[in-house]
Amino acid sequence: MARCPAHKDNNPSLSLRDANGKILVHCFAGCSQDDAVAALRERGLWPERVKRDLTRADRRDYARKRARARSLAEDALLWNESDLLELEAEKSQAFSRYESDPSVENEGALECAARSLYVAEQLSGKTLAEAYLVAVKTDPARVRRLISKSKENLEDAKLCTKNLVTVTAARESR
Repeated sequence: MARCPAHKDNNPSLSLRDANGKILVHCFAGCSQDDAVAALRERGLWPERVKRDLTRADRRDYARKRARARSLAEDALLWNESDLLELEAEKSQAFSRYESDPSVENEGALECAARSLYVAEQLSGKTLAEAYLVAVKTDPARVRRLISKSKENLEDAKLCTKNLVTVTAARESR
C-alpha cells in the first residue's frame, strides 16, 4: 500500500500489484484508476504511453513475422511430440535388449536412452525453441520427417474421433 497521489492521502490507500506482467492500480479511497495513474505520471513514477504510428507496410511486416513465428512454434511442438515418441520407442527397445542380455553395454544403452527421453520431456518455451532450431540446422531432413509424421498422427486422430462420434451416435439412436 502507498499514499495515493491523486488525493490528499494521510493513510496509504493506493494498491499497486503485478498480475501476470500487468500492473493493477486501485485506490481504496475511491479515486479512479485513470486519476491515480495520471498523478503518478505527473511525478515521473509511471511511464508515458508510447503511441506507435505504424504504416500499412509496418503492420503487414509485423503480421508476416507473427504468422511465421506462430508457424515455427507449431512446427516445434509437432517435432517435439514425434521426437518424444521416437525416444520412447528407443528406450523400450533398449530395455528389451537389456532384459534379454543384462550386459554393461546394454545397461549403458538403456541409461542413455532414458536420459535422452528425460531431457526431451523437459523441453518447453525458450529451451524447446532453441532445441528445435538446433535440430533444424543439424538434421533438417529428420525434423521434416518428424513434423510430417506428427501431422499424419493428428489427421488420423481427427478421423478416429469423427468415426467414434458417428458410431456412438448410431448406438444411442437405437
